[in-house]
Amino acid sequence: MAIFAGDKSTFAIEASIDKRDGPPFGNVRIWLSGNYVGAYEDQVPILTFLSRMKRLLDLNIDTDGAFLKSNEAFYNAVMDGTMEDGDRYRLGLGESFDDFSLIGFLDDKLIRIIWILHDDPFFQYPNYPTGLQSATISVDLFRFVVDQFESSVRSS
Repeated sequence: MAIFAGDKSTFAIEASIDKRDGPPFGNVRIWLSGNYVGAYEDQVPILTFLSRMKRLLDLNIDTDGAFLKSNEAFYNAVMDGTMEDGDRYRLGLGESFDDFSLIGFLDDKLIRIIWILHDDPFFQYPNYPTGLQSATISVDLFRFVVDQFESSVRSS
């Protein structure tokens, strides 16, 4: 069953759910500011993906303002381990996202996600933008899309 929640130009979740006994599995990717993130070819446990997405709402930024001066500075501080407790901002959304490094956090009433496609990805991503990418999503929109997606998954 195909599910699409949100708007590709801001934030969306796209999935194809496998109907089987037990917890739902499926192909999933997210859309951030018009760019997709995730390999639609790889399946993930959907409820685990949902749980990890919801975790973003609890990742309040708690760091020195110097790291927030640029996306690159924040990303590098998390990935290089120079930010104390920075690992908590790494997003592990499932195997579909293994070709990407993602970080995310809650900054006031905004969800901020910063990501990059690895230099040598397993899957092909034709014409994918190079370098660090970022998106900012209002908490209200994020909650709405995630709730809409979860409702569709649970009713399938």
